[in-house]
Amino acid sequence: CGAILGDDWAWDAVREDVVRFAEGRNLPALPIYDKYEQKTPGLVLGPKGQWFIVKNGESCKFDANGTWGSASQNVNHPPALADSHLENSGEVTAAGGGPLKFATSASKRTEARINRQLIDDIFRGVDPFARSRVVRPDWTYPHTNWQPVFFEHLWTQYVRPNHGTLDFYLEVGSFKGGSITRLADLLKEKCPDWRKVSLVCMDPFSGDVNMWDWNHNKGTKFGHDFLDTGPDGRPQIFERFLANVADKGHQDMVLPIVVGGLVGMKLIDRFHKTGRIDQLPSVIYLDSAHEKDETFLELEQAWKVLRECGAILGD
Repeated sequence: CGAILGDDWAWDAVREDVVRFAEGRNLPALPIYDKYEQKTPGLVLGPKGQWFIVKNGESCKFDANGTWGSASQNVNHPPALADSHLENSGEVTAAGGGPLKFATSASKRTEARINRQLIDDIFRGVDPFARSRVVRPDWTYPHTNWQPVFFEHLWTQYVRPNHGTLDFYLEVGSFKGGSITRLADLLKEKCPDWRKVSLVCMDPFSGDVNMWDWNHNKGTKFGHDFLDTGPDGRPQIFERFLANVADKGHQDMVLPIVVGGLVGMKLIDRFHKTGRIDQLPSVIYLDSAHEKDETFLELEQAWKVLRECGAILGD
């Protein structure tokens, strides 16, 4: 009962992998509650070229009239970890010594359990936002195609009936934070339990082959400096991601991990099997390789770490 969701900006590059993956799962057809097209059993196409694949099983329930609602009466959440598990590092300061207006300290995190477990473990108690280097936000990236209306359709009608609440959302391929900030906006508006949601973002933040190809002209393809390289030649994508997330006020929900998609998903699998985190993702958003065959490998790994009756999103 999981799902894989994507959109059109790299659809041509991954179409063959997505269709081959869906057909190889031998999935049953889904009930269709809107005007979306079911390309092959289990593979649904939506607006702007978006798509999702549902990991359907006999125990999965679907609801044509699903809503966000409150899930607290349906799901027994484990108790939140204590704030003492995190180091309160205070405000991040700018180069001149003054506090940055959107800086965060670890103690300002919500009670979202997976975020707390990962910060306590791999970050040794120090929130990444509490040690970030200061750069300005940048919202000029033109290709954020993540659509709240399509995600809301997928979540309320296909996934929420099975999970009750969105505990752990894993984004693989985050770039400068356009998709994850749209989701955080939506959750804070419509999900009463948003403080329980861990939004974990995995990305090497190093750009893809096209971005490096375009960088000879300062990367200004489509009017955007994709790599935003600093004086040492290193991309500053991660710093822009931190600044953009904090600019929207979502550093209380979002946790970035600088790691490639395949390695990151294998890490989640290992952490769960060894008890270092106590849940797998109920939703995975896959927006990473955009390369034929590599996308197929990512789909296979995402399917392995997807929670039973969960959902995978991607483009």
